[in-house]
Amino acid sequence: MTVKELITELSKYPENEDVCIFDWRKNLHHASEEPSSEGVYSDIKTERVALDREEIEYTKDVYGTEPKPWIAITFENDDYSDDGELLVGD
Repeated sequence: MTVKELITELSKYPENEDVCIFDWRKNLHHASEEPSSEGVYSDIKTERVALDREEIEYTKDVYGTEPKPWIAITFENDDYSDDGELLVGD
């Protein structure tokens, strides 16, 4: 999805509505008879990801393709540590 496509998609909705990332599997895991906000992330950040020249050359040599910059939409997932390890327990 390009930035333009994302903007077009979001422009279908009222400007003042909240935008969240929804992890429906986490929400389903915590499902009960009561509504839950588990898996709903509203603290969203964006970041442009671009490799430096050395990383680009490495990727071209190893994978035979030249990586292009892209935009990441990120959120803090409390299921994992800062090192990417799955945290045990609920």
